Amino acid sequence: MSLAVAEKLYNAAAFDRVSEVLSLLQKHPEINVNRFGFDVNWRDPIHWTPLHIASISGHVEVVKVLLAHSAISVNLQNRNGRTAFSKASEWGQVPIVRLLLKDPRVDVTLGDDGGRTPLWRALHEERRKAIEWLIASGRDLGDVNGQKGTHWDGKEYSALELARELVKNEVLAVLERFVANPTQTRQEIRKKLKWTGLLLHFHFHSSSCYLNFISFFISTDSFLRNRNFAGGIPRCSRGPLDVCLHCSRDLY
Repeated sequence: MSLAVAEKLYNAAAFDRVSEVLSLLQKHPEINVNRFGFDVNWRDPIHWTPLHIASISGHVEVVKVLLAHSAISVNLQNRNGRTAFSKASEWGQVPIVRLLLKDPRVDVTLGDDGGRTPLWRALHEERRKAIEWLIASGRDLGDVNGQKGTHWDGKEYSALELARELVKNEVLAVLERFVANPTQTRQEIRKKLKWTGLLLHFHFHSSSCYLNFISFFISTDSFLRNRNFAGGIPRCSRGPLDVCLHCSRDLY
């Protein structure tokens, strides 16, 4: 039975069924205890977790709910050593990349089984927007010109060497500017992305506030009452939890 519940959570995350994800987490408090066999970090045969599948699919609200759960492990790696953040960067899921960058638990430099970091993966797939947000975030991206990852041809390249080798002109220009002058490049990109200091401050604190509320609603018995008003205010079908999810949407 516990395996069936775990698979339901995984499938709900995959198909962006946020109500079902919330319901499963609330109805099964044993999710926090691995000995019961049902785990918010349950893995499929190739070691993908619900966070992996929701991240690669771009399901922002599902990812918010999973991040708010007390038992979530944000840096779990799949069979190839890739985290949810690495997959989101590789696939260019910019809203997910932005959301995960704001979580200090997320390791943005963790390499896969070939040493390929999230930045390396994003470069390989020419995900310029994801790369710009990585740089703009101010997070430590590791040694861009020294840390190497193994390419499919068996050769090892740093992120900068990869961009040069594959003649990825757009991303190469961004990366070369960043290596030459990290602070100035970060400021330029933030200006381009309209990241003022005030906006950045607001994003961090607001996202944290909403995640705290979402976590509270998941953990309390009042979940169903909080999910929706049952015939309360006319023309109003959203409960406090829905408001938190809806209002935090524009932050990412």
